Amino acid sequence: MLYPALTVFGVSLFLLANAVADASFGSWTNSAPNLRMEWTPIPVNVHVDAISDSNTTLDTYDLLFLGMNQVGKENSTIAGSLQLARINAKYDGAIDRLLEEATNFTIGDKTAIMTYNTASGQKPQTLIIIHVGATAADARKVGTDLARTIQGGKKAKSCAILLPNQKSTREASAYVTEMTTALWVGLYKDKRFKSIKDDTDDAGNVNTIDLIVPDGNYDRETIRNAIANGRTHSAAVYLSKDIVNAPHNVLNSVSLVDTAQRLNKMYKRTLRCQILDQEECQRRGMGAYLGVARGSETPAQFIHITYRPPKSTYWSKSAPKLRRLGIIGKGLLFDTGGYNIKTSMMELMKFDCGGAAAVLGAVRAIAELEPRGVEVHFVIAACENMINERAMVPGDILTASNGKTIEVVNTDAEGRLTMADALVYVDQELDCDEILELSTLTGACMISLGTSIAGLWTNNDQLAVRLLESSARTGEKIWRMPMEADYRDALKSKVADLKNLGARYGGAIHAALFLQEFVEGDKPFAHVDMGALRGAPMGLILYLE
Repeated sequence: MLYPALTVFGVSLFLLANAVADASFGSWTNSAPNLRMEWTPIPVNVHVDAISDSNTTLDTYDLLFLGMNQVGKENSTIAGSLQLARINAKYDGAIDRLLEEATNFTIGDKTAIMTYNTASGQKPQTLIIIHVGATAADARKVGTDLARTIQGGKKAKSCAILLPNQKSTREASAYVTEMTTALWVGLYKDKRFKSIKDDTDDAGNVNTIDLIVPDGNYDRETIRNAIANGRTHSAAVYLSKDIVNAPHNVLNSVSLVDTAQRLNKMYKRTLRCQILDQEECQRRGMGAYLGVARGSETPAQFIHITYRPPKSTYWSKSAPKLRRLGIIGKGLLFDTGGYNIKTSMMELMKFDCGGAAAVLGAVRAIAELEPRGVEVHFVIAACENMINERAMVPGDILTASNGKTIEVVNTDAEGRLTMADALVYVDQELDCDEILELSTLTGACMISLGTSIAGLWTNNDQLAVRLLESSARTGEKIWRMPMEADYRDALKSKVADLKNLGARYGGAIHAALFLQEFVEGDKPFAHVDMGALRGAPMGLILYLE
């Protein structure tokens, strides 16, 4: 299949018809929308490295994290560190005393913090004992705790943490990636819209964080690669957070397209970006998506990014066929509810692009990591759900690109309308082997599962298992929910094929059943209602890898 060059025809026409936004204004003007969203960089003042225990002197650090796997100093991994033994002697058995006090741990808790003045002319050190554990969940908690500690105002410029022993280099590498990801994510702070830039929420004064590698247990270069992977994962999370945090006068369909194109330019080796403008979408009959977009200030922008592994690393005559995946993210840049206007918390509806945020974050990570064996099509039907003289109203009947007609009984059930046409595109035009859709779709899902667990709907058990495994590895919780076929009766319309809203109860299930109508046959398809997990891409990254 041939991929056209970057297509910005619809955006270009729109901009030619309007004055270019004043860059000094920082968002939109009365004559034009904002064209670009700023990205938050990972703090560059902090250097993270892997250092061998035998090749360092721990008493040169201002801040030491002395990690324990189990309660009691005899069972602790730090017992075998020669450097810690020297520090213990230097501080007259201080570490032994701290370990004796550390009899009741919970993972990630700081059990004891003590500051010691060393010999005359030397700087004091702060010793922190934490229960680091050896699992991925432990690693995330340690990284988060480390971020909080170095942000806590301590006058420390250097920090070291002794890593726990692992059974294999692979496990050690996974541990470090999880820990450094949590560290960098813990340092994230959105300051893009503050006039006064301060450093209070960054990494404080710390500019060196060394991971002390137990001798004979880790390959140092492998750990350095794991640190690099942690930065890659963190950059993906930063981008996702930036997208969901951006206000509507900064992030619209045009500036989201700019974000997609910037990713394409960064990773030309593996990515191709195609933008379908409003005319292209109309030719495909995307009446459900365009019905929602009628109320948008900026024109409908259908984003399609393709990832293929580089031929030099994978492709050969004997290589197996690439698994072809379709990933769809809900791209409502702002949701007023339309004429069924929201009556509370509308200021939070900039978060309604959480699915798109997760997708674009995953694009960034996957393009950097270059997994083999998969071809991934990332799709976002971007628009806003607003109110104007052209916006859809209750009672309208829309025709989706697969020919099904939809009675709009509530304009605030708009996300499923945009994704209906995205599903048809991924299923029929791209012919993907497997489809995953992510969205902040229903309040009903949050009523069921709260704000920390996403709902998963699928009829395919194998797909469900893989997604649940990814969830377990990343700590981004999902729970499989029922696809109750009998509930489909609630979607029946007297004047169209479907209604876009079911009965009062079981709303999240009705939404999943509605989406299923736009995937043919028994093709593996999963719907993830992210609820309040806005833009979290890590489980998606692991699923794609």
